[in-house]
Amino acid sequence: MPKIKSFIYRKSRYIFILETLFIIWGIIVYAFYPWKIGPQKFIAFSKILSIFVLNAKISILIKSILPLIFILFLIILSFLIGRSIIRICKIELKTGQKTVTYCGLGLGFLSFLMFFLGMTGLWFSKVITIILVFLFASLSIYNIDLIRDKSLISNVLRPIKNISIIEAIIAFFILIFLCLGFLGAASPEIFYDSLIYHLSLPNLYLLEHKIISTPQNLFSGIPFLTEMLYGLGLSMSGVEAAKLIHYLFGILVLSVIWSFTSHGFSKKTVLLASFIFCSTPIVIWEFMEAAVELSWTYFTLLAVLHILNLFDASEEKSINNNLIMSGIFSGFAMSTKYPAWLIFPVLVLLIYFIGIKKQMVFTGRIRQIILFTIVTSVLVFPWIAKNTFFYKNPVYPFLNDYIAGSSNDDPDWRMLGAEARGENIITKLSSFQGVKNYIKYPWNITMNGISNHDFIGAVFLFFLPWLLYPGIKSQKYKYLLCFFIGFYIILSITTIYIRFFIPVLALLSILLSVIICEFSPGYLKIFAFVFIILLSGYNFCYTYNIWFQTDSWMVFTGQKSRDVYLSEAHKTYPSPYYQTAVYINKNLPEDSKILIVGDERGLYYQRKYNASSVFNKQHFLKILEKSDNSGSFYNNLKEEGFTHILFNMMEIYRLVPTHKSIKMLYTGLDNNKVSILNEFWSKYIQVVHIESNDSSAGDRRFVILYKLLPLQEAEQPHNIPKNHFLSILDQVKKSE
Repeated sequence: MPKIKSFIYRKSRYIFILETLFIIWGIIVYAFYPWKIGPQKFIAFSKILSIFVLNAKISILIKSILPLIFILFLIILSFLIGRSIIRICKIELKTGQKTVTYCGLGLGFLSFLMFFLGMTGLWFSKVITIILVFLFASLSIYNIDLIRDKSLISNVLRPIKNISIIEAIIAFFILIFLCLGFLGAASPEIFYDSLIYHLSLPNLYLLEHKIISTPQNLFSGIPFLTEMLYGLGLSMSGVEAAKLIHYLFGILVLSVIWSFTSHGFSKKTVLLASFIFCSTPIVIWEFMEAAVELSWTYFTLLAVLHILNLFDASEEKSINNNLIMSGIFSGFAMSTKYPAWLIFPVLVLLIYFIGIKKQMVFTGRIRQIILFTIVTSVLVFPWIAKNTFFYKNPVYPFLNDYIAGSSNDDPDWRMLGAEARGENIITKLSSFQGVKNYIKYPWNITMNGISNHDFIGAVFLFFLPWLLYPGIKSQKYKYLLCFFIGFYIILSITTIYIRFFIPVLALLSILLSVIICEFSPGYLKIFAFVFIILLSGYNFCYTYNIWFQTDSWMVFTGQKSRDVYLSEAHKTYPSPYYQTAVYINKNLPEDSKILIVGDERGLYYQRKYNASSVFNKQHFLKILEKSDNSGSFYNNLKEEGFTHILFNMMEIYRLVPTHKSIKMLYTGLDNNKVSILNEFWSKYIQVVHIESNDSSAGDRRFVILYKLLPLQEAEQPHNIPKNHFLSILDQVKKSE
């Protein structure tokens, strides 16, 4: 007995020392964190918050109702699709996992439906609308029993029953962050990546009425599950509805976190996890943009949710059902972007070690992995097949030189990897400094990240050592921790791009909340809650300040119209082209096709277009290189269906110093090509529109739209337009 008491004393003393170290670490993080908002700036923040609150016009916010109605329709339809699939397959689901599983299955189904409609040339708004209405009507009849199901309402209301004051406060703070996210989501889209491909390419597919090969934009080879849904939103209700789809995925991520109550975690735990996650600046910024990280996170969490069900499944049918469900959501997650493929080996290991824990024979564990792999592969295969068909490379654009034999400059997938902060593993960990930087990465990104795309706040670093808390007996927590560690390691050795870590942050939010709410003593709970509120409050102020600087609040207050806002430059929206897009949409014939030079963005155009990414050789230059004279150049343009050429001189001048493909527009011109262009300008084209945002800056601040003249008009005398494209040639050469 004395030995037992001595052991307990030593253990409790060890835990007390560890808890003290946790507090000391938190104070160190707090002391070194680069606080950007002091008392004076906080007063200024209060003023700009009041500017918006007091001047926001409800009538302008009401304009978001139609897109919101579409989002409501989308989620109800997804729910009905998912529930119907589960009923037909006779799969039993845990009560707390039904709704999120239904919605996940439905959204994935709709995405692949849009994919197959696109590949068969049926991307017509009327066709899509008829199919969706038919699905909604037929599935409503099939699920008519929901009307008689009294438990449905009680299940919806159950989470708010017996809610404590602390839980109500946490829920209130979550609502505040969701409101901030909605303000960004309801703002006009200016996110650069959305303008290039997230929304731009689905917009182009709608104009073409099918998914087409776009080798001039290497982003088209990325798995496009989320973008298929954006195409659905664009076809039904425009850009605003499409943008709100990603906000919807953010809400669904929180709903999956809530569903972890089905694995024994308390309401307070999952509420705190939701709060930590959605109060992270980079996450709330994702709520505001048409991106893919939140859809990736949603499907990843669903895959993990169902894998953890293996602990509770004893019958072979139940085990297989959960493996199939996890494989489906793993396939959906991997269909959002290439980095999501990294979850697959970690999920496989998780399945394998859960099998060991349940004392399953080796062959049984292998059979489980094979089943999971087959299901996942079936859902990833369409994207591989599309790339193989279009580009002869299943993982286009990556490894394109080796697989398709393309030249190194088109597409420049190495530069894409570098810009996404991909790193060579061997180089990264082959030196002491590299290993040191790798270990310090959580510290460095926390202390240095201050922009909307790398700002994660101090909460995660503040509580990170709490993962070492001993004595946690929950098997599900331990395996969730193993998945988090494995996922973090495999992701962090390949990239340091913080946006790719959002699924990891969701997992970390759950793990930290479990420790804080369910295992830490009372005084640590108080310490944790106080600092979470303080740090999250700072996150809100700073994130709101970043959003305020985008000036989109002026749209909500009526100080600027949407058109005026999109006609001005903003932080993620340089060299605006919106006025030219409006001109094109209003004045050009519907069969027009625009060759865009020097600008990779295509959203807001409602005429067919070709816009090369900065990682591809400009299509304009490709056509010029195969032309022997001005007539040949003109004929080559016409053969590809182009009726107009658009030069964004503002964007060309901005990108020349940093991107090889844009600089090649000038460095790739010899005297012969310059002569061809001068003759082409003097004979075959005519200026139809010029957009200038800064007339004092000269030619480099123009967006110019030229019309290709019919041959008969080209032969007649006409005004010769100034060659704005070549007018900055000398300036570009001087900048080399």
